[in-house]
Order: sequence, then C-alpha cells, then structure tokens
Amino acid sequence: MNPLDFRELILPDLLDYRIPLWSLKLDYYQSNSTYELVWIPDVRFHETAPRGSEWELLQRVPGTEEPDTYKLENSEIGFKVSSNLYDTEVSLSYFWTWDDFPVIFRSIDLNSAQEPEFFPTFSRIKMYGATFVKQLGARILKGEIAYVPDKYFGLRNDVDKNNDGFVDSL
Repeated sequence: MNPLDFRELILPDLLDYRIPLWSLKLDYYQSNSTYELVWIPDVRFHETAPRGSEWELLQRVPGTEEPDTYKLENSEIGFKVSSNLYDTEVSLSYFWTWDDFPVIFRSIDLNSAQEPEFFPTFSRIKMYGATFVKQLGARILKGEIAYVPDKYFGLRNDVDKNNDGFVDSL
C-alpha cells in the first residue's frame, strides 16, 4: 500500500497521488492456485501539505521520528493466496506494514495543571483480508473484507468520567 502525497490535493492525476516505493514481487502459479509475495524495503509515509497552504489537511507533529528505510527490520511484507473453489475465485491475504499516519500517544496527569506530554510514533499494523468473485448468470457478485487489529483510532469521548485518574475509552 503506497503512501499518499497531500501536498497538492486536487491538482495531480489520481495515480500521481501515490508515492512510488521500491519493492520485490514474486508470483508462483500452481494448477488452480496463485501465490504472491511482496517485500517492500523502502519505508515512506504520507507527504503532508505545507503548513498554511490551501491543501493543509494534516500536519506532522514535531518530534515524530520515522523508522529508517532499507533496514530489514523496518521493511514491509505481504502475501496472497488465490484459488478457484466451486466456480468462485477466492483469496486470502496478509500484510505486515507501517501505518502511514503517526499515532500521537500522550501522557496526562489529570490531577495536576502540568501540560500533557505527546509521543508521536509510527506504528506497525497487521492487515488480514479475504475476497471472492462469483459469476451468477449475467451478473458478477464480488465481496471483500479486511481486518486490521492493530490500528489506532482517535477517541471522541476522552474524559475521566469515573474520576479514577485514567482517561476512559467510552
């Protein structure tokens, strides 16, 4: 999954939004199945628009450190297995990658007037996926699902409702 370039939001063509990455892709075909492996040693993240520009949507938080590119432990890897079962093309996939948006962790002491500390960090995520394609007469039925258990999302209700000194999640 390529990171996006938000510096000129509506000016480039749709394909030019994606930042190209060096990668290695291997395909193996065996009778009714296809096996794909992708390895991406080139680690990059979304490019934000300059502060104050008309395209500004998000900004890098000062202090955000990016993992080193072209280090084996920072590379991304994924695989996909496709096959035909009962006239239906099905596939299962897995991708171990970096989230292209940093997660901004924070430390807050709710019982003091001290400013919160922020720790912007790029996090690793695992993505699991499945797809199917089935022809039904003149129609095509397609479906896909993705499960991303490690993705962080912002909370809307981030308050300490029960006064235990911790921010409640709901």
